[in-house]
Amino acid sequence: MGQSNIRDGLNLVFAEHYPKVLETGEKEYFADTGALSSFELLSLILKLEEIFGLKVEDEEMVEENIGSRALLRGFIEGKFKRD
Repeated sequence: MGQSNIRDGLNLVFAEHYPKVLETGEKEYFADTGALSSFELLSLILKLEEIFGLKVEDEEMVEENIGSRALLRGFIEGKFKRD
């Protein structure tokens, strides 16, 4: 899956379910901005697993992977490169 498809898919999910995320900068941490609660972040991961057909392991659910829009996009891109 290409980078633009991943970005578009993420932005669609954010727009439909988590619009506050789109009000933050690409590199701003969700926890710092309050754009997502911990429950919403977990719900987001479940949606992304379904949409992108990937599995996010428990140990991968760390801020370095999913803490911001940019980190999340890079994490998903990396998952596709490994497969």
